Amino acid sequence: MDGPLDAKSLGNLFDAMATGLMAVDVHGVVTAWNAEAERITGRTRDEVVGKRCDELDGFAHPCRSCSGKEAMCPLFDCGELSNVECRIVAKDGREVVLLKNARVMRDSAGLAIGGVETFSDVTAFSVGKRDMEPPTREFTRRYRLHGLIGKSESMQSAYELIEQAARTNATVLVNGESGTGKDLVARAIHFLSPRAKKAFVRVSCSALAETLLESEIFGHVRGSFTHAFTDKIGRFEAADGGTIFLDEIGEVSANTQVKLLRVLQEREFERVGETRTRKVDVRVVAATNRDLRQLVKEGKFREDLYYRLKVVPVALPPLRDRKEDVPLLINHFLEKYSTAFGKRITGCSREVMSQFLDYRWPGNVRELEHAIEHAFVVSQGTEISIFDLPEELRRRELEPLMAKHRRERPRDPNEELALIQRVLADTGGNRAKAARVLGISRVTLWKRLRRLGAGATGHPPSEALA
Repeated sequence: MDGPLDAKSLGNLFDAMATGLMAVDVHGVVTAWNAEAERITGRTRDEVVGKRCDELDGFAHPCRSCSGKEAMCPLFDCGELSNVECRIVAKDGREVVLLKNARVMRDSAGLAIGGVETFSDVTAFSVGKRDMEPPTREFTRRYRLHGLIGKSESMQSAYELIEQAARTNATVLVNGESGTGKDLVARAIHFLSPRAKKAFVRVSCSALAETLLESEIFGHVRGSFTHAFTDKIGRFEAADGGTIFLDEIGEVSANTQVKLLRVLQEREFERVGETRTRKVDVRVVAATNRDLRQLVKEGKFREDLYYRLKVVPVALPPLRDRKEDVPLLINHFLEKYSTAFGKRITGCSREVMSQFLDYRWPGNVRELEHAIEHAFVVSQGTEISIFDLPEELRRRELEPLMAKHRRERPRDPNEELALIQRVLADTGGNRAKAARVLGISRVTLWKRLRRLGAGATGHPPSEALA
């Protein structure tokens, strides 16, 4: 399309988004409201555009309250809003839980001219849900793709690219951090393609030494090296007619890179130790968590192989950049492990959900899944509590309080009791959490409270009854 988008085309683009979108001018007056925003809130575009966002229940920016008297929208004081959970009341009276992001829009001179906010409805997967409903057909169609789960715009874009690539024989390069689901992308491409009835073969390029990797990929003939007692076909031959998935392609040696380039260009190779050329018809999907472009600049990866691999590049976003997908993933893993463990856990406490939404997930979806699995092992109830989470997640949740009280060293019983009372106040009276902040067990905390003449609340009996 030549030239800038006209208003109608821009409106169509907004309406095609999988998230709600609201744009405001510098005074907080709504200037745009897309179809998904209408669906989530029940409020039509005509009902919203032209009103200040503070007139829409729950949409006032959380940095400070909108009173309607400010010359500019409070968003412009804050600059941005990232993955904030809030609750609004829809037109039909339903409480709706949203996950919001907002940014200031500026002109070429850097002056603020408005703001744009996107929001996703996470009500069905929010804290307090008691019934694990099976995914609806609409959920499956829009938010799942062969094991991949996500309603975020970045995942929806990835789904579209995966489906387009699957219809061709083009080589695909999947890039993403460890734990983002690169293997699921490869499987989706294979099982959505005309090759679905043929073999899908996976090779972990980082798991084997160079000599073993070459033999594993291309095969070998008897006597080609020590312990090669029989002929062996390689993974390329095993995948003939289907798909081969080369995981961690950035780890292969220069010698193997040359041979892989030949397979991609000529669809032929030789087994280790023989001169006979073999032909193969294989779709190649490669994946890496490394920056191959940087490796090319450093001379560690062949540039011609790099461009052969990235005919169709698919980038998987880290979980920290698609927090609106966290509730969907939690629900999926709750369902999965309820079946696996024969144990019914129906949701997470508000504290756990808040922690999950705030946590940066360095291990991405894999780390989230392991956290849920760990909770199924240790939980004694039907809801995951903060103490059912792995140690690293619990430790992070308590770090601010631990830092706050770390330097406090009571010199006498009165100071010790005062410290315990402050920690109990900061933890909402939760003695288990207070004990962790203090670095002692719950039993030790209980004994100290008894010794200091205080009850379970940390206050003397006379105060507790007051």
